Amino acid sequence: MSTHDVLLTGGRVIDPATGFDAVADLAITGGEITYLAAPGKETPEAETVVDATGKILAPGFIDLHAHGQNLTGHRLQAFDGVTTTLELESGAAPIRSALNWSAEQGRPLHYGFSAGWLHSRILVMEELEDKADALDPLPLDSWASLQHLQSWRGEATPEQIGRIVELTAKQLDAGGLGIGMLLGYAPGTCAAELQAIAELAVQRDVPLFVHARRGGPEGLEELLELSRSTGVQVHLCHFGSTNSGSLAESTQLVLDAYAEGLPFTTESYPFGMSSTVIGAAFLDPEVMKQTGRDPRRIIVLETGEEIASYERLAELRAEDPGTLILGRTYDERIPEDRAALQQAVTLKDAAFASDSMPVKPASSGCMAGLENPTDIDEWPLPEGFVVHPRATGCFTRAISWLARDAQALSLSEVIARSSTIPARIMSRAFPEFKRKGTLQPGSDADLVVFDLESLTPNEDFTRVEPTTGVDQLWVGGVQVIEDGQLKPEAKPGRALLG
Repeated sequence: MSTHDVLLTGGRVIDPATGFDAVADLAITGGEITYLAAPGKETPEAETVVDATGKILAPGFIDLHAHGQNLTGHRLQAFDGVTTTLELESGAAPIRSALNWSAEQGRPLHYGFSAGWLHSRILVMEELEDKADALDPLPLDSWASLQHLQSWRGEATPEQIGRIVELTAKQLDAGGLGIGMLLGYAPGTCAAELQAIAELAVQRDVPLFVHARRGGPEGLEELLELSRSTGVQVHLCHFGSTNSGSLAESTQLVLDAYAEGLPFTTESYPFGMSSTVIGAAFLDPEVMKQTGRDPRRIIVLETGEEIASYERLAELRAEDPGTLILGRTYDERIPEDRAALQQAVTLKDAAFASDSMPVKPASSGCMAGLENPTDIDEWPLPEGFVVHPRATGCFTRAISWLARDAQALSLSEVIARSSTIPARIMSRAFPEFKRKGTLQPGSDADLVVFDLESLTPNEDFTRVEPTTGVDQLWVGGVQVIEDGQLKPEAKPGRALLG
């Protein structure tokens, strides 16, 4: 009888990909799952045996939408059960900078980036292509640092469109996992440019990961028609937050798209509070006035300031358009809003995805010795940092709220939306993902072990705390969390490339 590296015994194994849900023994050898069977057969031999009695074993969660792509962001997501974290909505350009930086530092989780269309657009329209390598390697921070520029927000010329497409294609050549389209941040983009990017995606047989140009049915219908006319695979980011004002109509549009057979998928995060840069086009005070949105629903992340007026919003946007804010898309203090949020995030066949943000200093004091919070390597994380808690507890909140407490979804379905469905979305274009999102022998040894009853996601916006209740985490067969404690030296994550 062969000897396995690790044997987990007595846990409830849930594998939505196959419908397996039973108390079973599971073994890992190298980077693969090599044994799965219900107790009663001869127990296999293993160098290490882990008693998982009373715990849940599930495929490691796959986050399609994570901006916190530094070491701290990875470590926080490990406690959320994540084994693969991908920056697909924004993407990166130059992608080699993000990949090289990640590889040089090492990462505890698998990672990857899409080809960043908006990054490419800014580099072209602001004539910065020769300065691209000097930008911050964390894509969200490099993008935020360019928010003060204006040319990229308008319509591109035909010559510029050609260069944008060419630069985006180069990012695909460098390993981009599809094309990230922050369309909502450049609403002046013309139909010809959108069509050209869709045609590039079709030519390369890769998906678009899109932040819609506008919220509600109008933005959704534009993307559905794009998929219908070109055949491009479209993944709509954060359905819940983008369609909060038109939930019933937008839900029906998605269900109709499924029925039509369009290659269309979507995702949501289980929080009523959103987060982005204050310079976003849809946070323009004049736009907000026209749509009747209250500026008091916007909170500055680093200071906690609730923006009292449109005038104050304009002032803060002028001071630093890259400042991170929180926005009350659904006010969870109001029962009707919380019910609407639950309806949004339980949309049929939608994945969960965090839209995680990088941690930021709440004060200059916690930055001692650091030029940039991107560089933090200390664990536990020092006091004085803040982040939207979707960076620390997206998937565990979905489990604890929607499955355990509200029973709006079964535990198996929440796990599927966190692992199996994201793997299926990616595997259409990238076959490597067929080995993820399942616990069957021969699949990648990416798995999470958690205590359902004690699972407590961090929901605090004022301090950064890891989720508790995730007991064990393996990434590529290497243990990253052991008995609820991070192994800081463990950096088995590898780059996933297109």
